[in-house]
Amino acid sequence: MTLSVGEWLVFFVAVAGGAAIQNVVGFGLALLVAPIVGVVRPDLMPTMMILMSFPLSTTMAIRGRRDIDWTNLNWSILGRLPTIALGAWIVSIVSTRMLGGLVGALVIVSCVISAMSNVKPITRSRALGAGAFSGFMETTAAVGGAPMALLYQHRPGPEIRSTLAMSFIAGKSIAFVALAVGGEITRDPIVAAVSLFPALFVGTVLAKPLVVRLGTKPLRPAVLVLCAATGLVAVLNALLKG
Repeated sequence: MTLSVGEWLVFFVAVAGGAAIQNVVGFGLALLVAPIVGVVRPDLMPTMMILMSFPLSTTMAIRGRRDIDWTNLNWSILGRLPTIALGAWIVSIVSTRMLGGLVGALVIVSCVISAMSNVKPITRSRALGAGAFSGFMETTAAVGGAPMALLYQHRPGPEIRSTLAMSFIAGKSIAFVALAVGGEITRDPIVAAVSLFPALFVGTVLAKPLVVRLGTKPLRPAVLVLCAATGLVAVLNALLKG
């Protein structure tokens, strides 16, 4: 059996909670689940997280397809391509945890700056930059949602959720292909991910009333808190296991 009963139950609760958060704010699955899986079953990372992201992100993107900001999303995807490769190369020669801690610290600083800043329009250059940082952070710290979330923090909730969902689909697809080419896709993470798909459904159902209640309201406070938490998790992970 790929997962023991105890492991499966712990992961199920974490995935359901992460899926609920992501359905509301636009990201959060990896933030909650990746640290737990990394401690309990590090052999399942990152393939398991990548595979679990697909059904959740696809569902969210289809549901909010009319709200996707395609123009800036395309530029952010373009920004991801070189930094995913760069991150993979750097990870091969530098401590992943040290890199994750550094990236986490940068995210926290970005959150503080964003909290004190006025509204800034989403431009092509900012979309490229957010995509680049997101790709690098995904590769080095396994939590790449924060840069894109900060980019869209002043936008309505539906636009944040749907655009981030498409961003995750693109980013995870690139990461999956890279892992497959490198021969890193094995059976156990696939079986584990599929066994936890029902938890994604549970989280989606739990989040629905809050999503309906929020409507088109901006999600900036929640985005800033979650982004700061993402950075903090990366820093603590580096300090505790460095």
